[in-house]
Formats: sequence, structure tokens, C-alpha cells
Amino acid sequence: LSRPIINQLVTVAGKREAISDWTEEVLAALAVAFGFAMIFQMMINQLRNVYVTFALERPSETRAFAVQLIVGLPRLMLFVGVSPVGGWFFEHMQGLTGRPLDWALQNYYGLCAVPLIVGLRNHFHGLAMANRRTTIMGAASILRNASVLGVGWGLIWLGKFEPWSGSILLLLGFLVEAIIVRMDALRWKRNAVASNTNSRQP
Repeated sequence: LSRPIINQLVTVAGKREAISDWTEEVLAALAVAFGFAMIFQMMINQLRNVYVTFALERPSETRAFAVQLIVGLPRLMLFVGVSPVGGWFFEHMQGLTGRPLDWALQNYYGLCAVPLIVGLRNHFHGLAMANRRTTIMGAASILRNASVLGVGWGLIWLGKFEPWSGSILLLLGFLVEAIIVRMDALRWKRNAVASNTNSRQP
């Protein structure tokens, strides 16, 4: 839901811009950048399934795999973006030129941090799912979208909404969600430790 919210924010911000075709060009740039970045986000989203399957039985191997994926995917994403493959995709396959091309690349480079932040979120999502502690996940998703909407409106009100703001808002939303699920994971881990300690006392 974050992307439709961002698109709506772009539309609202565009009404305050005196530049011709600003809204349409920013929306086109975001659509291409988000679409290309989604290839890598889909990879990191599978991390939750890995945790559900292996986290309880092989925790050290699961964490090692997660670290490699979380660190490696942003590098791969950046490499693809600066390589001829990125230029071919944005310019020739999608037909972007001028401002939309520049804005699509700016957003894409910002989105290179998505696998890192989403990977951390999915690490805690996976732990929650493996341990059947998923209540917080829905609330965290709602707060992610609320933060995107709130900060986006703030940027519009301040007149600071830029063509690359969409990628920043998406990153912010995922960061908020990651922090929330991490705090909840720490809470139920502490409770589990305390419960085990109390059960061992005579």
C-alpha cells in the first residue's frame, strides 16, 4: 500500500508545481524505478520463508545466509544500476529520456537500500513467524503506511517534496516497520527468557 500512497502524494505535490508535466513525469519515473527495484525486493522477501523453515532447527546457518543476502543484494542492485544493463533498461527498454530518466535513476539509487532495510525487517518477521509471534506484524504495516503518509504530507506542506522523495518515503516506511518488529522481538524474547528462568526455580 505504500506505493499508491506515494503516487497520491506526488499528484498532490504536482498541483503546487509550476513545471509543465511534472506530475506525469515523476509518476513515470517512480513506476519504472519501483518496478525494477521490485525484482530485488522479491528476492529479499523470501527470507521470511527461509526463517520459518530453518530458523528453529539451524539458527546459525539461517543467520549467516540472511547476512549474506542482506549485504549482497544492495551491492548487486547498485552494480546493475551503474552497469550497461541499467542504462539499457531505463533508456532503451523503458524509453526514458531527459527529466524522467534522471528522476528514475535518482529513485532507483535510493531504493538500493531497500534490500538492507527490508532484509532486517524480514529477519524479525521470520523469527516472529517461526515462533508464532505475529500479532505485531499487522500493526507495524499500518504504522509503516501512516509514516509514509504523514512525512509525505509534511514535505508537501513545507514545499520540499522532490522527484526523488518517493524512494526516501518508501525507505522511511520500511525502517519504521523494521524498528517496530525489532522492538517486539526483543520484548517477547525477554519474556521467554524470564518465563524459562521462573519455571526452573524450585
